[in-house]
Amino acid sequence: MNVIVKLKKLLSDHFFNETSFRFLYIASLFLSSVCCIELACQVFTGIFMVWAFFILAFNFKNGKYKIKNDHLGIALTFFFSLLLPCFFYAGTNFHLNMMISYHVFICIFLFYSMFQTSDFEQLKKELITIFKFIVITTTLFSVIGMLIMFCSSTIEIMNYSLGLLDNRYTGLYTNPNLSAFCNTVGIMFTHFLTVYQKSQNLKILAKPFVFLSVFFNFSNLLLSDSNSSLILLMLYFFVFYFVKIYLKISNKKGFKASLPYLFLYCICFAGLFLCVFFIRVYFQNLVSYIMNLIHYVSIEGEETDIALVIGRAASKYEITSGRTDSLQKAFVLFSEFPLFGVGKANILEYSNRYLARGLLFSDLHNGYLTILVSCGILGFSLFMLFSFCVAKRVINFVFSENSQTNIMISFFSMLVAYCAFSVSEKTLLLDLTFMVVVFWLILGYTMNYINFYSPFQRNQKLLQFKEASLNKLKNLFSRFISINKKDDNSIN
Repeated sequence: MNVIVKLKKLLSDHFFNETSFRFLYIASLFLSSVCCIELACQVFTGIFMVWAFFILAFNFKNGKYKIKNDHLGIALTFFFSLLLPCFFYAGTNFHLNMMISYHVFICIFLFYSMFQTSDFEQLKKELITIFKFIVITTTLFSVIGMLIMFCSSTIEIMNYSLGLLDNRYTGLYTNPNLSAFCNTVGIMFTHFLTVYQKSQNLKILAKPFVFLSVFFNFSNLLLSDSNSSLILLMLYFFVFYFVKIYLKISNKKGFKASLPYLFLYCICFAGLFLCVFFIRVYFQNLVSYIMNLIHYVSIEGEETDIALVIGRAASKYEITSGRTDSLQKAFVLFSEFPLFGVGKANILEYSNRYLARGLLFSDLHNGYLTILVSCGILGFSLFMLFSFCVAKRVINFVFSENSQTNIMISFFSMLVAYCAFSVSEKTLLLDLTFMVVVFWLILGYTMNYINFYSPFQRNQKLLQFKEASLNKLKNLFSRFISINKKDDNSIN
């Protein structure tokens, strides 16, 4: 019996440990964006998905999930609607569609619902560990990537291009857009950890490292020439300071008094927003000039510049990167399968069947549009209902009197910026990538804070404490009476 008890404890502490799973799952998806180790990390992601099955089975068996709470019922209904196109079009990419659906299930129950199965203090430690890992890794990769770029411009290894790819900085990542997104997440997490350590009186990141992290990640972001990721970063800081200004002034002087300050802030930030885009152009030109000084070729004794120019302008990219074409064709495909959609894995194949020229890219580069085409009106409506309910709860908490902490404002800013970012990238839900899972990770931590600090939860805990205290008093009183009765009987 002792062996069985010890085995159960060992499994509970390690094999069924959600914290370990989330860290390794995030790490494997993040490192899947890195050249040369992409395939190996994808294999590990597959192994971790099998591991997730046992954790989920263990949690459901032990009744850890409360489907009626936290809008989980809506999320579960959406998941079932996601399965419909898998079975309706089972002859096309059935296994891939099922794998994507399972990934969605993991996002809902092991990331969004983490607060139902894990302790608050444990999740706080987990948050610091994962965020710190991302910050350190992105900074390290940024430094190595820039060294490669300045030393050799581009290095070809195993059909991967390290350094520059088509005049855009890609560093160690598989493409420039992924590089830009990871750098942006690195900056946002660095800012969050500085906010967190200040509010909790902790020392997580040293000031010199914070400076280096922001400098290298931001430099890489500018060189990658990604408009979407740069807007994501700017929106994060815009929302963060907008909410801070609003709460500070409105709580002292009222809502109307805050409007002039907010209007002035918006004008100033719009100017800053434009300046950043100008800075990007000048920074790219500066780095191009430095690289042309470093890299040269010698032809018959004469030194000739390579004339390398960093940035999209040099490569004559279309400003929308084909997104307008994808948008138009997506609605044509949606009109063919409006109710249940075609399934995420079938988008490319069905577009080739039903569209004259198919899609320019393998993805629609729009998170919301991808859900609409994949799941139809039914699935999209359920997802938007779930999103609306969660957004309402988050907004109510952030702007309530009991929540004026910079931690919650930072969480809120990341979520708002990401939702805007999802209009132009393959994010949000139906992709097995770091870009998707990082959103559900942030949302899970946000809900963890809301559930712990919300007045309703506090009242519930207070009631539970009162009930437990009353029960203890009743037990003590009953014991006292029984002892007195025994004493009386012994005297008699």
